[in-house]
Amino acid sequence: MGLPDIKNKYSQCALRCVLGLMFLVAGIGKLMNVNGIAGYLGSLGIPLAAVAVWLLIAAEVLGGLALLVGWNVRWAAIPLAIVMLVAIFTAVLPMTTSMNISNLFLHILAVAGLFQVFAAGPGAYAVGK
Repeated sequence: MGLPDIKNKYSQCALRCVLGLMFLVAGIGKLMNVNGIAGYLGSLGIPLAAVAVWLLIAAEVLGGLALLVGWNVRWAAIPLAIVMLVAIFTAVLPMTTSMNISNLFLHILAVAGLFQVFAAGPGAYAVGK
C-alpha cells in the first residue's frame, strides 16, 4: 500500500466522518432548542420557519449519520451543501466582519468538503460500498 492508496481511501473516510460528526452534533444541538432555532430562522426571513427548522434538523441529523457510516454519501451531501449555502448567504455573510471572517471560511470549507465527498464517494469503511 503506497501513498496514493492512503490518500484515496483513508483520507476520504476521515473527511466524511468529520463532516458527518459536525452535522450530527449540530442537528442534535438544534433539537435541544427547536423553538429558539425556529425563531432565529424567522428573524433571518426564512419562510415557514416552524417547518424549515424540522427540515434543517432532519438534514443535519440524517445527513450527518449517513456521512458518518458511509451510506449514500453522495445523496447526503446535496441537502447538507444546500443547508450550508443558505446559512452562508442568510446568516453568516450579513454578519461577517474582519473580526469573525474565519466563521465564513469554516462554512465555505464545509461546502468544499461536501463537494469532495460528492465527487469522490465515501472512501474506506463505508456501509454503502
